[in-house]
Amino acid sequence: YIGTLANELNKWLDVVPSREPIGVLFSGGIDSGAVLLTLYHLMLKRGEAPQRLKAFTLDVAGAGEDARQAQQFLDELDLGYLLERIEVPASAVNV
Repeated sequence: YIGTLANELNKWLDVVPSREPIGVLFSGGIDSGAVLLTLYHLMLKRGEAPQRLKAFTLDVAGAGEDARQAQQFLDELDLGYLLERIEVPASAVNV
């Protein structure tokens, strides 16, 4: 799974301009975590700046479980600087 993911992400990184920002929709779960960490690893391996990588997390009314999980995931890896919280009021979400 991770090997195939890395191969596909490497192909994608080959066509993304090296100075363009890269965003990952990030919940802090295993799937989005695998994508984010694989991209981070590949960028370091390629000599690219990991600071252009951002983990976007939706935080609804400051009570989003995903936002808390995402923060914890990244903090435990000392990668908290990658987190970009998108804070919205509950009224902005229509499920």
